[in-house]
Amino acid sequence: MFVSTGLPYAWATGQIRKGRDLANILNAGLKTAIPLMTTTFMACVFIDMVNKSNIFKIVAIAGAEVLKGAHVGVLPLCLLVIFVTTLVNPFMTSGSSKWLLIAPMVVPMFAVLHVHPAYAQLAYRIGDSCTNICSPLHSALPVIIGLLEEYQAEGLIPLRPGETEQPEIGMGTIFSLTIPYSMVLLSTMTVMFIIWMVLGLPIGPGVTMYI
Repeated sequence: MFVSTGLPYAWATGQIRKGRDLANILNAGLKTAIPLMTTTFMACVFIDMVNKSNIFKIVAIAGAEVLKGAHVGVLPLCLLVIFVTTLVNPFMTSGSSKWLLIAPMVVPMFAVLHVHPAYAQLAYRIGDSCTNICSPLHSALPVIIGLLEEYQAEGLIPLRPGETEQPEIGMGTIFSLTIPYSMVLLSTMTVMFIIWMVLGLPIGPGVTMYI
C-alpha cells in the first residue's frame, strides 16, 4: 500500500526520476536506523549471555539469605527488604523472577512476626520499581540509546554548560539522567511507607499490619 502511493507521489514531485534515486532515498532512511540496530544487536547478545549465566540469580539468593539471618523488628525488616531488592534489581530485571527467589524466604519471616504478607509485597515493589530505570540489563536500554543518538544527530539535545561538542551517547548518559529520578522515587516512597506503618494505616481494603 505504501509503495503504491509513495512511488507515484515521489515521481510527481520530482524526487524520483530514475532507479538510483530510489536507492538513495532508501539509503538515507536507513542511515539514522543503523546505529540503533547495531546497538540493539550488541545489547541483546550481552543481555542473553548474562541471563543464561544465572550469575545475578546467585546474587539475589545471597541477598535473600542475609534477610533470613537478620533477626530484626517489622519496620527494619521491611526496610531491609527494600534495600536488598534495590541492590539486586539493577542486575535482575524480571520482577516475577526476583519475587520467586525472595518471597519463599521473606514471606515466612513476616508470618513469624504475624505481619500481613501484603507488607512484604509492598516493600518488595518499592525497591523493585524505583531502580528498574537504572538497570544495565533493561530491555528498553538499547532503544533509549538509539533514540538519544538520533536526537543528538538532529541537534535536539542542547549542550550543557562548558561543553563545546556533543558527548558520546552511552550507558553513562542514561544513568546520569535516570539515577536522580530513581533516588527521589526511592526516598519518597520509603518515607511514605514508614509513615503508613507508624500510623498503622491500612495499605489496602481490609489489609492491616498484623494478622
